[in-house]
Amino acid sequence: MPLRGFEPNYTLYHNRNIYKFNTLGVFYKYTVMGDEIPYNFKEKEQESKELTYTILQPIIDIQPKPPKYANFQWLFNITYGRRFQ
Repeated sequence: MPLRGFEPNYTLYHNRNIYKFNTLGVFYKYTVMGDEIPYNFKEKEQESKELTYTILQPIIDIQPKPPKYANFQWLFNITYGRRFQ
């Protein structure tokens, strides 16, 4: 159940196109501002994925990579290990 005052979906605007996604990120509706034109759902779903990819991929690409041998299991074991013995 969404919190009061929060939208239960996400909207992506591109030119006059409006793509709507639920809180899990699943595409469920497409409209054009000012028009209610029928559309092919699968085609618009693919279009929304491509648009989302073009927006998010550059952000993902600039994220720093973890060190090659970064394994924090030892830190977890030291901190919480006794709880599981």
